[in-house]
Amino acid sequence: MSSVSNKVTWWDATSTAGPAVSELAGNLIVAWRGNQNSRNLTVANVIGSSGGLSGTTLRSTVLADASDHAPSLSRILTVRYTVQLAWAGINGAHSLNAADLGVNTSSWQLTGQIVGRALVAGDSVSATSGPVWTGGGAGDVNRLGVLDQSSRSVLIEETGDLVFGAPSTSDFIVDARGPAQALATDNGETLWAWTASDGALTFALVRPGFPLPTAVVRSAQASGFGPSSIEPAYPGGPLCVAWTGIDGTGALNVAALNVDAIRNGTDPISAVYTLPETSSAAPALLHRPFLRTLAIFWTGTDGAGTLNACDVQL
Repeated sequence: MSSVSNKVTWWDATSTAGPAVSELAGNLIVAWRGNQNSRNLTVANVIGSSGGLSGTTLRSTVLADASDHAPSLSRILTVRYTVQLAWAGINGAHSLNAADLGVNTSSWQLTGQIVGRALVAGDSVSATSGPVWTGGGAGDVNRLGVLDQSSRSVLIEETGDLVFGAPSTSDFIVDARGPAQALATDNGETLWAWTASDGALTFALVRPGFPLPTAVVRSAQASGFGPSSIEPAYPGGPLCVAWTGIDGTGALNVAALNVDAIRNGTDPISAVYTLPETSSAAPALLHRPFLRTLAIFWTGTDGAGTLNACDVQL
């Protein structure tokens, strides 16, 4: 039976957008936009509880940088053992930014320092959404995805640490409400997920070496925001996605994806677990291999936008 456990509410962390999460050798890090209606970005180490969630606190650093949208944290370390943060700036061009966050390799926690930064693609991309890091899996490349000034889905490949190629427009991710998430599957395909402008969760599978997907499938499920990252439920388990519903309360939902259904052109979501929690923004999902758990992070609907997290059992 599906359930939630190990919940934590970080009362000192609030946001009007969803959080970003990553993990370093079992140590969680979280990033979000603002506290108490500020636009400044904050990054934090999750402290305590032997890697669990309940009873943890945040050791936070408020950055001088700011955004109107949620930031994104990369899932892989750079060659310099840093973690990358990406965000849409608040300058007139709403430029896309990326920075290397310093990591203490003894504790595998953030130092709170920015040790490198870059303006991604110059001012050629004016972001109208927060970015997402995609790829980074075996045989895949690290990319930033974002909606540009023309509401096109733009992908920018990282060719080296904070070195980015020219932006390219997706040939199949069109009419999107936000940037697309992606994950390389076990057989080398890339599974894409995004929210269409009418709210429908949409999925596509792309084979290696092919520019277009074998199928694009619209689900019966819908959201007012983009979906979470695609994560395995447990090692070797089904791939999962989370989203905030359009039921009027912002109920959080998690579902396993049937990848074969996408190949056959049918809805990959057949069973939905609706959490006893609500959110005012897009959630973040994270598979934690060190603990063999699946965790969800969200902005609450308590009026302050307090950040929460818990484990999900499907």
